[in-house]
Amino acid sequence: IKLWDGTGGHKDFGGIGTYHNGASGLKLNNALAVAPDGVPIGVAAQVWWRRPRRRPKQRRPCFLRHLEDKETQFLLDCIDQVTEAFAKHAPNTKCWFQMDRGCDAQYVLLHLAATGHDFTVRSQSKRRMLTADGRKLWLKHHLRRQPALGRFSIDLPKSESRAARQATMVVRTKTVTLRLRDKWCKRR
Repeated sequence: IKLWDGTGGHKDFGGIGTYHNGASGLKLNNALAVAPDGVPIGVAAQVWWRRPRRRPKQRRPCFLRHLEDKETQFLLDCIDQVTEAFAKHAPNTKCWFQMDRGCDAQYVLLHLAATGHDFTVRSQSKRRMLTADGRKLWLKHHLRRQPALGRFSIDLPKSESRAARQATMVVRTKTVTLRLRDKWCKRR
C-alpha cells in the first residue's frame, strides 16, 4: 500500500512478509466481536504498526529482546483494548478469544490467562509440553494419540498453487501443562 504524497511520488508504509520479497503495507491485529450465535457484532479492537523496509542491522536475537521491543507487544495491546472495552461497556461479559497459531507465544498465553477470560489458541506444530511425570513431549504428537471426538469435512476452493480439495478435520482434546521459559527472569 502506498500513499500519494502530493509531489508526484509515493510514501511507503513499510515492509510486510519477508524482507527479501519487497512487499509493503501495514501489519495489523484486529479483534472482531461475535455474538454467541455466531453473528458478527463489529470490531472490538485494532492495533496496527509499520515494520522497517529493511532488516535492522545489529538486530539482537529474539530471545534477548525485551517484550516491549517485539511485535508480540502489539498483540498484547490488542488483547488489552478488548478487555478494557468490555469491562467498560459490557462488564458482565466473559470474552472468549479465538486465536491462530501465531498467538501461541508464551507471553501471549500468560497474558491471556491473566485476563480471566476464556481463550482458545491454535498451536504451532513444534510446541513442546511437559507431562505430569516430567517427560518432555511434543504437543502435536501427543494429541495424535488421543481418541477422535469427531470429524468433519471442509471444501477448500482452488488457489494459485493448489487444486480444489476437501480437507477432513479431526477434533481431539487433552489437558496438558506447557513448558514455558522466560529467559530474562530464568523462570519456568
